Amino acid sequence: MNRTDVIALIAEEESMTKKKAEEIVRLIIDTMKVALIDGEKVQITGFGTFEVKDRAPRIGRNPKTNEEVKIDAFRKPVFRPSQTLKERINK
Repeated sequence: MNRTDVIALIAEEESMTKKKAEEIVRLIIDTMKVALIDGEKVQITGFGTFEVKDRAPRIGRNPKTNEEVKIDAFRKPVFRPSQTLKERINK
């Protein structure tokens, strides 16, 4: 399922235009992006938590040459599913 599918499903379920559903989806995603960029967690009960984790700098290896490569520190978005979602997926 992609963004277009979500928009179409919301429009159908809520009897609204696809344009209005697209605005709602865009607003939700943009709000979540801003929160994550600001370092906030986004928790959706029954679904899961989105957050940003800091990764420390480290030394990696180029698998072709076996040469050491410096990997800079970076921030990584992560998702942790809720227990409810895990249970429903594994039924």
